[in-house]
Amino acid sequence: MLDRILKQTYFKLLVFSRTPFLYVTTYFIPVFCFYFFGKNNNLYQLKFENHSYVDWYLPIYIVIGNIAISIFTIGMNLVQKREKQLYKRILLTNQKKIESYASDIVQTIFLSIPLTIILIIEAIAFFDFSISFWKILISVPIIVLTSIFSNIIAHFIFNLINSSMIASPIQISVFGFSLFALGIIMPYTILADKTMNFIKTTPYYQLNRFAIMLWNKEVSLGTVYSALFYLVAFSIILVTSTIYIEKLYDRR
Repeated sequence: MLDRILKQTYFKLLVFSRTPFLYVTTYFIPVFCFYFFGKNNNLYQLKFENHSYVDWYLPIYIVIGNIAISIFTIGMNLVQKREKQLYKRILLTNQKKIESYASDIVQTIFLSIPLTIILIIEAIAFFDFSISFWKILISVPIIVLTSIFSNIIAHFIFNLINSSMIASPIQISVFGFSLFALGIIMPYTILADKTMNFIKTTPYYQLNRFAIMLWNKEVSLGTVYSALFYLVAFSIILVTSTIYIEKLYDRR
C-alpha cells in the first residue's frame, strides 16, 4: 500500500513539474501578495488582534499555497490531456481511492515545504522577522492538518465537476480561483463587512484561524475545539456527499 502511494505521488509530482501555471498559483501568488499588501499598504506597521503583520498573515499564506496545490492539482487531473500516459501509469498501480487521496495529501505536504521556507525567508528579508524554533516546529502540523482538510474540500468540488461531465480548464480555473480567494489572498482589513461575514462561514477561514492560533501559541481549547468541530463536521458531510454523488452517477 505504501509503495503504491509513493508511486502515485511521484507521478503526480511529475505532472506538477510539467505544469508551469501551477508554479504561479502555488508559489508566486502567496509570496507576491505577502510582500505587496504588507509593504505597499504599510500593513506591516499595524497590529492584528495584538499580532504583527507577519505573525498574522504568514501562516495564512502558507495555508493559501496549500489550498492552491490541492485545488489546481486535483482539478487539472481531470483535464490535462498531455499527461495521459502518466495517468495511465498511475492507474496501473491499482490504487484504491483511499490510496489516491493519501498520495494527494503527501504531494500537498511535499510541495508546501518550499513555499513555507520561501515565505519565512521573505519575512526575514523584508519585515525584519525573527524566526524562532517554535515557528519552525509548528509549521509542520499547520502544513499537515491543512493538507488533509484542503484535499477533502478539493476532492468534493471536483467530484461534482467530474460527475456532471462538465470539466474544462476554464471551469477548473473559475472554481479554483473562487475557492482560492476564500483563503484569502488579501488582508481582511481591506474587505467590506458583508464580504467578511460570508468568508467567516467558509472552511478556509477556519483553516486560517487554526493556523494563526498554532503559529502564535494561542491555543485556547474552546476556540480550537470549535474550529476542529467545524472542520471535522464539514469534512464528514463532504465525504458522505461525495460517496453519494459517485454512486448516483454510477447508476446512471
